[in-house]
Amino acid sequence: MPSILVTEDNESLRKAIREFFLRERFEVEDVADADAALAALGRRHFDLLVSDVRMPGPGGNRAGLELLKRVKATDPDTIVIIMTAYSDSDDAVEAIRAGAKEYLKKGEDFSVPVLVAKAKQAFEEQQLQRENKVLRSSLSVHYDPSRILWRSPRMAAVMELSKKVAPTNSTVLIEGDSGTGKELVAHAIHALSPRANRPLVKVHCAVLSEGVLESELFGHEKGSFTGAHTRKQGRFELADGGTIFLDEIGDTPWHIQTKLLRVLQEREFERVGGTVPVKVDVRVIAATKHSLRELARSTKFREDLYFRLNVVNILLPTLRDRPEDIPVLAQFFLERYRSDARKDSRGVSPDAMGLLVKYAWPGNVRELENVIQRALVLSDGEWIEPRDLPADVRLGEDALALGGAELARSREEQEKAAILEALTLERGNRSRAAARLGLNRTTLLYKMKKYGLIQ
Repeated sequence: MPSILVTEDNESLRKAIREFFLRERFEVEDVADADAALAALGRRHFDLLVSDVRMPGPGGNRAGLELLKRVKATDPDTIVIIMTAYSDSDDAVEAIRAGAKEYLKKGEDFSVPVLVAKAKQAFEEQQLQRENKVLRSSLSVHYDPSRILWRSPRMAAVMELSKKVAPTNSTVLIEGDSGTGKELVAHAIHALSPRANRPLVKVHCAVLSEGVLESELFGHEKGSFTGAHTRKQGRFELADGGTIFLDEIGDTPWHIQTKLLRVLQEREFERVGGTVPVKVDVRVIAATKHSLRELARSTKFREDLYFRLNVVNILLPTLRDRPEDIPVLAQFFLERYRSDARKDSRGVSPDAMGLLVKYAWPGNVRELENVIQRALVLSDGEWIEPRDLPADVRLGEDALALGGAELARSREEQEKAAILEALTLERGNRSRAAARLGLNRTTLLYKMKKYGLIQ
């Protein structure tokens, strides 16, 4: 709950303001002069300062303005609302320039409920700005396409097509098994496009419920549903001028597919609970591990949306279909995680590399990354040896002889060990551990519960 400091030398008004804010369940402290306000601000942070202009304290008749300047110099995130009983346009201009959110004149148009309403509006706007800033900061991409490594002709063709489509505004559909690098290709297309200096906003369509996904994509209006205390911009608005990456688009509910079709056709949508169209300039890149064509044929996906998405189709090969890339990828992952594992490993031994190349890689590049990371932790010498690799990689096709149940147990043990290693390397930070493992945070928590790592 936001905290408020009220600075007003008129005791009856000060108490009235305090009571109104308390009714709204805000945390409130009130003082009678600027010196007491500075002392309170020195003890703790307040989200909002409500202050009179003329009151005892430094600055004399303009003590409130002096207080405003000091607050903004030490804690610029604090919202400040200035009140005064005197009409002075110079004071008003100075207050706004110094960072005051509002300058309210006591009189016929002033009331404590109006003040409280202004404060609530300021909090809502600040929250929206913070949310947008965090999202834009975390989702803006400065990406080097050279991070995608390949030697195989199939990946060369993928990258050539990506480079051709990148300068255009064409919608792109990337298809491929989990772990093949669909998101990396989306990043590369965005980085090579004229939109590279604008946000690349990512949405994982499979992990959010229908209601949450709709709000995340299109935003919502205040009061549109229980808990919608403020208006929220959706990911399409945040991506305006840039690119939106819709991962696992094949798992999108039918109702939301309809709204996505409108965005692709008309470049506009309405927020949840809204009636005014919001126009956006967004390039759409979608990805799926399913065959959207087959889903459309079986009426599990809108056929018209499929054709809108499938302007340029990029099909990523599995890792077992590009074995030439395994050595260069393995060395890349080794160099990436060598310092984290605090090892001086020079590379993968020829025998171990032979096993890596022969393995089928059902988890594709993501599985190879996890295997190298695990092997680094277990290795004792300068080279990663076969003994450092998981059992199913060492045994290859012979792993079938273990039997289904035993092999499943072996893989579960390896997965649990990989989770523990990632958590250790990231010092218990679950979000970074999930990213290291190529998982979303929800999946990581599910697996941690499955293996008894959390209750």
